[in-house]
Amino acid sequence: DRPGEWYLDRGNGMLYFWPPDTLRSGDTVVSMLDQPLLRLDGCQFVTFEGIEFAYSRGNGVVVSGGSHNRIAGCRLHGLGDTAVIIDGGTDNGLQSCDIFDVSLSGLVLKGGDRQTLVPGNNFADNNHIHPYSQWIRAMQYAIFIDGVGNRLSHNRIHDAPHEGIRLSGNEHLLEYNEIHDVCQETGDSGAIHTGRDWSWRGNIWRFNYFHHLQGPGLHGVTAAYLDDWASDFTIYGNIFYKAGRAVEIGGGRNNVVENNIFVECEPSVHIDARGLGWASYYFDGTYNVLVERLEAVNYRQPPYSKKYPELLTLYQDDPAVPKYNVIRRNISYGGRWLDIYDYHAFDFSVVTMQDNLIADSVICRRRADGQQGWDPYYLDINMQEGYVAYRPGDPRLDQDFSGNRFLQGNPGFVDPEHGNFRLRPDSPAFEIGFEPIPIDKIGLYRDEYRRSLPAKRAP
Repeated sequence: DRPGEWYLDRGNGMLYFWPPDTLRSGDTVVSMLDQPLLRLDGCQFVTFEGIEFAYSRGNGVVVSGGSHNRIAGCRLHGLGDTAVIIDGGTDNGLQSCDIFDVSLSGLVLKGGDRQTLVPGNNFADNNHIHPYSQWIRAMQYAIFIDGVGNRLSHNRIHDAPHEGIRLSGNEHLLEYNEIHDVCQETGDSGAIHTGRDWSWRGNIWRFNYFHHLQGPGLHGVTAAYLDDWASDFTIYGNIFYKAGRAVEIGGGRNNVVENNIFVECEPSVHIDARGLGWASYYFDGTYNVLVERLEAVNYRQPPYSKKYPELLTLYQDDPAVPKYNVIRRNISYGGRWLDIYDYHAFDFSVVTMQDNLIADSVICRRRADGQQGWDPYYLDINMQEGYVAYRPGDPRLDQDFSGNRFLQGNPGFVDPEHGNFRLRPDSPAFEIGFEPIPIDKIGLYRDEYRRSLPAKRAP
């Protein structure tokens, strides 16, 4: 009954559409195809270059097994399912492609053997994925990565109702990606999200740019979401700008958050001990998913016992306590540095936090000492009741944050108001050992397939 709406008469096979505006000359496309437009099964050294894959009810391209296959410089859009699936094999990749207007996910990338930890070396490099998840509005990703030893690099991901990247598995490398304006319709979600499996280890997220992340709903958006005991992740050299809850360590351990830049994040870092609080049922025998997933990879035997020896003593070492996390040599400016939840269950002593340069108006927000029960975070992200806030000049900073440096104002960025987070030579960050981030390498780049770059989002 209004422009822009449509109705499908399934019984008679008739589609009614009221255009939102005057129709100009062009093509109208309707597809009944529910199979992939292209399928490669067990192929080797095959490249599809510069092809447009469009208008199908099914997947765009499916690569199963094989090795050294490439989908390069292609455009994939108007698809009713997932644009590209790379399922297994070795050194198969998606290079410099544009994926947009797809109903479900942009790319599913799998490879490697989780039992033997043999890497797949499959990759997605220099791809532009936006928008996606146009039909099913949650649990569909720009990229879903699984297996062992695969790489996501230089991809730009934006404009989606739910998450950007979902990760499972081991030894994946995520570097030089740009993610912004995702999770626009969902709370408690992440630009990159992982968790709920002790055996997913050795993953590195470095030199990525997360910005303009703000979503509705409970808990809002997290940029780097180490959910439900995700452990042994390295988050190094990333830039988080207006990135909501930038890094969340959700009860996990052995994670390293180092040499990152946080600007206008609330907070820059979140740590909780959920296994000692509301989620204790994961450890009392009620819900055994963590144990079962460890057992499934035979972690007491090689290669897991040699690669990850800390797993051998995990259940004798207070597994619900977020031990051995390291947060060092980061810069935080213009927001809130740290949130501590489940404070009644643990304190600062279980976290190594040193040589951080902190220039936030609120240093830390946590539950008051001795208080029990649910933290307001788990009920309503905007609640303040029950919190203790540390602000600049608070004498408690000398005790709980010794070994870190505090200052007011710009910590040495060239022009943060316009998105230039390079450091001036006189920045005090260099005095704490901060290493410059290769900002110019982040995001899409020109190559033989991508001859021009799309416009950047305004700061």
